[in-house]
Amino acid sequence: MKKFVLILCVFFIFSAFWPSILTAGEAQKSSEDIQTDVISGPRQWWLPAGEILLLNGVLGAANYYIGGRSWAKIGTASIIENFELGFDWDTDGFPCNMLDHPYHGAMFYSMGRSMGYSFWESSLFPLLGALQWEYFMETERPSTNDLIMTAIGGPFFGEILFRSAVELLRAPESGTNGVGVGLAAFIASPPLWVNRRLYGDKISFYEGSSPFRYVRMGAGIGNAQSRGRMEERYNPILFIEAQYDHDSGDGKVRPFDYFTFDAQAEQIKNGNVLKRIETNGILIGSRCPLFNADRSVSGLFASYDYMEGLWYDRFANVGVGPGMFLEYEKGATRWEVFSGIYAIFGGASARYALIYGDTPYEDKDETYHFGSELQNGAYYLGPGFMTLAHVSYSKKCFSLEAGLRQFWVSSVHATDANEWGYFFPVKLSVKTGAVMTSLEYEFIHRHSFYDDYTPLYNDAFTLKLLLGYLL
Repeated sequence: MKKFVLILCVFFIFSAFWPSILTAGEAQKSSEDIQTDVISGPRQWWLPAGEILLLNGVLGAANYYIGGRSWAKIGTASIIENFELGFDWDTDGFPCNMLDHPYHGAMFYSMGRSMGYSFWESSLFPLLGALQWEYFMETERPSTNDLIMTAIGGPFFGEILFRSAVELLRAPESGTNGVGVGLAAFIASPPLWVNRRLYGDKISFYEGSSPFRYVRMGAGIGNAQSRGRMEERYNPILFIEAQYDHDSGDGKVRPFDYFTFDAQAEQIKNGNVLKRIETNGILIGSRCPLFNADRSVSGLFASYDYMEGLWYDRFANVGVGPGMFLEYEKGATRWEVFSGIYAIFGGASARYALIYGDTPYEDKDETYHFGSELQNGAYYLGPGFMTLAHVSYSKKCFSLEAGLRQFWVSSVHATDANEWGYFFPVKLSVKTGAVMTSLEYEFIHRHSFYDDYTPLYNDAFTLKLLLGYLL
């Protein structure tokens, strides 16, 4: 009980003083910063704080009264027990831990960001929201991995969604307003959509042309092969990809002034929808010219990725590391180059690490894993590193892109499971007016190590035909 009282006091002291931290940040934020950010607002902390409590309360009630979740039956006893026991790793499914929690954090983040707070100030909100959820809204012990993905993945994913919503809500200035635009803005950032209607003119956006270099969206079909086995599925695919580069004109680079975003949804034969999200954005950096490039951004980059695939299973991460983007342009010819290396916290497929041969790991009393093999596939989770490289060449209506993503993830959950792998995509595109047709090939290699067993590996490739529209 003494431990509970001590932790509870610390928690409420933090809750009492964090508004003062935001107020101090407001005093230090120069008028120049406010003018060059993508948004300015009333900076009233109590509204996003109230929205956090409301969102968590609604989700908790829905899980209990509609979903019938036993872990949502909270009370004084469960809250006291959570404080006394402290944090542990939870074994929820891969989509819940690696996608739902970052999106949950993105909503907390956007609640503060929509009030005019900066990236760093707004990052306090998902931390507070995650702590409130973990301690007060579940009967299960607070989750270390959920806190990481909500408090860190939330701002990384949330700023991209937030800036996309800003551009959609700025659309009336260019005469493109409509129900579809408003709906898209609401999906990207519900807090911004709601708070702008609550505060009206007190929330305003920057003026100028859109920072999006391109936005492509469309549909296509995909196929996969693994170790010589071809699956004639031709699964339908929806996709969207974008590159964003906001230059405020003051020479400064603010978090996510430059980012790339790629997302795909693929429906497979059993009706499930596989999701793939790849994001990468500048966190701290400079626009100083490098290697005689016509345009460059370098510094510390942030990454959030979530991947599900037919044959390569699962990979997700939130990471930070040095990188640089270079662009060379001469007439109708353009070269773009990106490279970076990241320290990551990620999740990887356990199909080849936790199943040895044809013997399930449950039969060997080795059940240290995340998720459920029967429901959504086991996986492991932990620290690692990732490298990214991407190069593209375009001339007039033709473009060719190639990339390389390497990763290593090591398990934190009581077992010696490690996985190393790489993705090697190549895309050929032809543009006709605003329509772009692309043929994309990707080779995937996964190499898994589990205790003292012989390492297992899998090679696969995907082939996709995509038809997109340039916005």
